[in-house]
Amino acid sequence: DNISFTIKVPILMYHYVSTPPNFGDELRVRLSTEPVAFREQMRYLAENGFTTIDLYDLHLAITNQRELPEKPVILTFDDGHRDHYTNVFPVLQEFG
Repeated sequence: DNISFTIKVPILMYHYVSTPPNFGDELRVRLSTEPVAFREQMRYLAENGFTTIDLYDLHLAITNQRELPEKPVILTFDDGHRDHYTNVFPVLQEFG
C-alpha cells in the first residue's frame, strides 16, 4: 500500500523588494529584488496561467485533502519589511 507521488510547486522567496543602497550592505544587495523586476515576474506568472497558493494549500494537497490548480506557485515574503507594503502589495492587487 505504499503509494508514492510527486508534487512540484515552485516557491519564490522575496526578502527585500526595493532598490538596494549603493553602499555597504552586500547581503542586502544580494537579497534585494528591484521593484520593476518584481512587477515583471508577477506579470509573467499572471500571463502564463500560474495560480498562487499558500503553504496550507500545499499541505492539503500532500495529504490528499485538496487538488492543486494546474500551475500552482507559492510566494513568500520574509521579515515583513515596509517595502512589502509599498512595493509588493500594489502589484499583487494589480495581478490578483
